[in-house]
Amino acid sequence: MGADDVLAKLQTEERSLSRQRTRLQDRIDFIRSGGGGSASASQVEEQLRALLDKERALSERRTALHSQIAELKSRAF
Repeated sequence: MGADDVLAKLQTEERSLSRQRTRLQDRIDFIRSGGGGSASASQVEEQLRALLDKERALSERRTALHSQIAELKSRAF
Protein backbone atom coordinates (compact mmCIF):
# COMPACT_ATOMS: atom_id res chain seq x y z
CA MET A 1 0.00 0.00 0.00
CA GLY A 2 1.52 3.29 -1.11
CA ALA A 3 1.57 6.59 0.70
CA ASP A 4 -1.29 7.90 -1.45
CA ASP A 5 -3.42 4.89 -0.50
CA VAL A 6 -2.63 5.33 3.19
CA LEU A 7 -3.44 9.04 2.96
CA ALA A 8 -6.76 8.34 1.25
CA LYS A 9 -7.64 5.73 3.88
CA LEU A 10 -6.80 8.13 6.74
CA GLN A 11 -8.81 10.93 5.15
CA THR A 12 -11.80 8.62 4.70
CA GLU A 13 -11.57 7.56 8.33
CA GLU A 14 -11.31 11.20 9.43
CA ARG A 15 -14.47 12.13 7.49
CA SER A 16 -16.31 9.17 9.02
CA LEU A 17 -15.24 10.15 12.53
CA SER A 18 -16.20 13.74 11.84
CA ARG A 19 -19.73 12.69 10.84
CA GLN A 20 -20.02 10.47 13.93
CA ARG A 21 -18.83 13.31 16.14
CA THR A 22 -21.36 15.70 14.61
CA ARG A 23 -24.18 13.22 15.31
CA LEU A 24 -22.95 12.78 18.88
CA GLN A 25 -22.78 16.53 19.42
CA ASP A 26 -26.34 16.87 18.09
CA ARG A 27 -27.50 14.19 20.52
CA ILE A 28 -25.64 15.86 23.40
CA ASP A 29 -27.24 19.20 22.56
CA PHE A 30 -30.66 17.54 22.38
CA ILE A 31 -30.27 15.97 25.81
CA ARG A 32 -28.91 19.20 27.31
CA SER A 33 -31.96 21.05 26.01
CA GLY A 34 -34.29 18.73 27.93
CA GLY A 35 -34.72 15.95 25.38
CA GLY A 36 -34.12 13.20 27.93
CA GLY A 37 -37.74 12.11 27.78
CA SER A 38 -39.15 10.41 30.83
CA ALA A 39 -35.72 9.35 32.10
CA SER A 40 -34.76 10.35 35.61
CA ALA A 41 -32.20 13.09 36.14
CA SER A 42 -29.56 10.53 37.11
CA GLN A 43 -30.28 8.48 33.98
CA VAL A 44 -30.00 11.58 31.83
CA GLU A 45 -26.71 12.53 33.53
CA GLU A 46 -25.37 9.01 32.99
CA GLN A 47 -26.37 9.03 29.33
CA LEU A 48 -24.88 12.48 28.83
CA ARG A 49 -21.63 11.43 30.52
CA ALA A 50 -21.37 8.36 28.27
CA LEU A 51 -21.99 10.45 25.16
CA LEU A 52 -19.43 13.03 26.24
CA ASP A 53 -16.85 10.28 26.86
CA LYS A 54 -17.50 8.85 23.41
CA GLU A 55 -17.29 12.31 21.82
CA ARG A 56 -13.98 12.94 23.61
CA ALA A 57 -12.56 9.63 22.36
CA LEU A 58 -13.63 10.44 18.80
CA SER A 59 -12.04 13.88 19.10
CA GLU A 60 -8.78 12.35 20.30
CA ARG A 61 -8.77 9.87 17.42
CA ARG A 62 -9.47 12.68 14.92
CA THR A 63 -6.60 14.70 16.36
CA ALA A 64 -4.29 11.71 15.92
CA LEU A 65 -5.53 11.25 12.35
CA HIS A 66 -4.93 14.93 11.60
CA SER A 67 -1.34 14.51 12.78
CA GLN A 68 -0.84 11.41 10.63
CA ILE A 69 -2.38 13.12 7.60
CA ALA A 70 -0.20 16.21 8.07
CA GLU A 71 2.89 14.02 8.41
CA LEU A 72 2.11 12.12 5.20
CA LYS A 73 1.41 15.34 3.34
CA SER A 74 4.66 16.91 4.55
CA ARG A 75 6.61 13.91 3.26
CA ALA A 76 5.05 14.34 -0.17
CA PHE A 77 6.60 17.80 -0.61
